[in-house]
Amino acid sequence: MKSLSSSLTPLANRAKVDADFDAAVFDYVQHKKSKAGPTMDLYGPCVARVAWTLCRTIDWTHQHHEQTYDIMASQKVAWDKKKEWTNQAVKIYLARNKDVARSVAPLDVTLRRAACLMKPYFTYYRTYYPKSNSEAWVARWWHPAVYEAQMIGGNGAGQDSAVNQVNRTMFARVYPNRPQRMILSRELMPRYPRISPESANIFDNLHLLHGLAYDILSYEGWTEQQRDELHRVIAAMSYQPGDEKYTRKFDLPYPDVDPRRHPAWMAGPEGGLFILAVALAGTLAGTLALPTGLGSYGTDYGGTFILTKSILPMLGLHRLHTNLVYRHNSQPQARLEEGEPRLERQDYWALRAGYPARILPLTLLMLDFVREQRPLSGQLGSSIEVSLRRQMNPRMVLSIGGAAGAGTDADKYRANVAIQQSF
Repeated sequence: MKSLSSSLTPLANRAKVDADFDAAVFDYVQHKKSKAGPTMDLYGPCVARVAWTLCRTIDWTHQHHEQTYDIMASQKVAWDKKKEWTNQAVKIYLARNKDVARSVAPLDVTLRRAACLMKPYFTYYRTYYPKSNSEAWVARWWHPAVYEAQMIGGNGAGQDSAVNQVNRTMFARVYPNRPQRMILSRELMPRYPRISPESANIFDNLHLLHGLAYDILSYEGWTEQQRDELHRVIAAMSYQPGDEKYTRKFDLPYPDVDPRRHPAWMAGPEGGLFILAVALAGTLAGTLALPTGLGSYGTDYGGTFILTKSILPMLGLHRLHTNLVYRHNSQPQARLEEGEPRLERQDYWALRAGYPARILPLTLLMLDFVREQRPLSGQLGSSIEVSLRRQMNPRMVLSIGGAAGAGTDADKYRANVAIQQSF
């Protein structure tokens, strides 16, 4: 563990490392060719020692990439047999190395299972290594573009010409105007999923796993929790019995797209994955409050609906959030207010809206406005809250802050301390 921790890039050096890696990758892609697909442990020996399952997952799915490219390219496989051969390749992929095979269900399903959109580490890599991340998104464009060029070109010289045009487009138009998101298979290769939606979904699940692994590995140091989170995400996005029922559960927004061209929508931040993220951005969190202190009775429970929206994606990790909070008072009590008995509410709500500003790599400054029903019937309060959220590890966040109330019903001042643990 110590050797990996010492080999990870300190965040203080991220800008130089990001620029150097971006330049090295672009130079290699432009001027060199690999005669064989290298395995993960060749370029990532430290990661292979502590996250071997991740390396096996990527290597095995890259093998499926290679097989399906070969099926599409081979003139020995008649065009009307491409689907049959591709389906056989999918069966082999799922039957061998079952523990690391990616799901044949679309991201609409597996992204829910992974439940990573509200994790503290989500988008960490693209925020702190934007140039390197954009190299990955160019690759996510190239993979489906080649499949679609093979479909357009058919067997023979037409396919060679179409693939060469894709490569020229990559250098002439895609690299100068790199995608600002991971382009999904359904967006860029609508023809290939008609042959094998299973294979198309496998690739989307692998490509998103790449990004999540980059997020987790971008931290300084190394902990067992990071490895546990990697393994949790790998398992969540893996093939599970019954996934075949969802294989075709996605639309094709650009059914006639030509990958040899590069329309403006391909470079923008909004697209298939963005739409999925918006659909899944709402998260529910439960709370349980035990009685503490004088005048506290019963065990109360509640829940929070959390909705987030990314803004200004080109400038980093900026989000607005709105939370709807519900609390249930299991044992309402009567209190004296100005000499009159008042009964506590049994159920009450709060609405909070705010903006988190990242002031340090692992620390957010949170600014929130809160409008809430007070525990006593008939009372409403408003407050401004300021807090610091420090990420202690990939799944735990410590929050410390305070609030100043506005109006007669609100608390004049309030201090908050909280620990958030993701599972």
